[in-house]
Amino acid sequence: MSPSVVAGVVLLVLFWAWIGVFFARVRPSIMNAVGRRLRVKVEESTSFVDAGTYGVKGDRASLPKTGVVLLADFAVLFLGTVGVAALLFVPAFLVAESGARPARAARAAPHRPRRGAARGRRRGDVARRGPRDARTGRREHGA
Repeated sequence: MSPSVVAGVVLLVLFWAWIGVFFARVRPSIMNAVGRRLRVKVEESTSFVDAGTYGVKGDRASLPKTGVVLLADFAVLFLGTVGVAALLFVPAFLVAESGARPARAARAAPHRPRRGAARGRRRGDVARRGPRDARTGRREHGA
């Protein structure tokens, strides 16, 4: 496997590990902190309509506080998933597309020009065209 493939697999494993930790620990603790700050009880919904979203529960569920909790939940979800993915994968993509090689790969296989390029030929060039055959009208290659 090339170093790029290994790096990609490692980044994916790290991202999925983060997603597991984020939904199990980080998001609930952030939303509980938001609830304490607003002095309301915040719970994750398990109903069919809005499963997985956090909302205000109890008698202090005013409309502004409910809106703040919903917006905070969206911001936490967006930054915790899409934001982390962008921080991991955008730099990796930019490095991969730049053509930069890791130091280990550069030492192992230094850049060498292709055989045809050393003689001034490019891929697809015809080496030489011989004279036409008088009888058939075709060119004789290799003459």
